[in-house]
Amino acid sequence: MPDADDATRIAAGGRPSGDKLMTIFAQARNQQEFDRVLSSYKDAVPVEGLGVTAVWSDMRKQLSLITAENLVIHVNVDIWKLEDPRTIAEQVAAFLLARQ
Repeated sequence: MPDADDATRIAAGGRPSGDKLMTIFAQARNQQEFDRVLSSYKDAVPVEGLGVTAVWSDMRKQLSLITAENLVIHVNVDIWKLEDPRTIAEQVAAFLLARQ
């Protein structure tokens, strides 16, 4: 829930704090562009069954994948006290892919 500090942040043009679920979509030209993105991940763990290639980063709390059409999708889950953000990210990614 927003608090007084959030109101101050918002009034100053900032974002409220709190839980976040963010999806980012970017059209790549090819798989190599996605590979270049992945090179910045220091803790990438492969994830099976999502897109052509998918990885999870605990440090970033983010799942990143590329589809056969070279659409890159990042799902970032930053939810306080959530024990398993990876599962939520995988569920969101599966939902998005099913509607593609």
